[in-house]
Amino acid sequence: MAITKRQWGNILLNMLGLRSGATPDDIGSAASYAMDCGVTASIPFPPSIPENWDTLLHGTIKHMQEFPGYQSRYLLIVKPSSSTNFEYQDCFPKCSTKPTEVLASISLDNTPEELVQWVVDRIPSE
Repeated sequence: MAITKRQWGNILLNMLGLRSGATPDDIGSAASYAMDCGVTASIPFPPSIPENWDTLLHGTIKHMQEFPGYQSRYLLIVKPSSSTNFEYQDCFPKCSTKPTEVLASISLDNTPEELVQWVVDRIPSE
């Protein structure tokens, strides 16, 4: 598993998601991909990390990189983002609610492996 239980708890509490943006701080009007995988906080907290979380992270990044011009766009960690709408195969669920905050950004013109590690490194572990 790429993330720890503490990171998973922070994803749930902070409703963290991913999106592609035209600039490093582009909240825009577009949707995001909810890293919570449709899981809601419950007892015991945090609930188990979905077994396919790593696969969904990889798939979401690859999906973003399938769009023309992705090299000039940014991968953003945003909040709030929560959803159960698994619209795209092997991706986090699509959240149609506009996020209000960008927590971190990096160029999408990196390898999927670099971007996966970047995301994992930026999810709070405290």
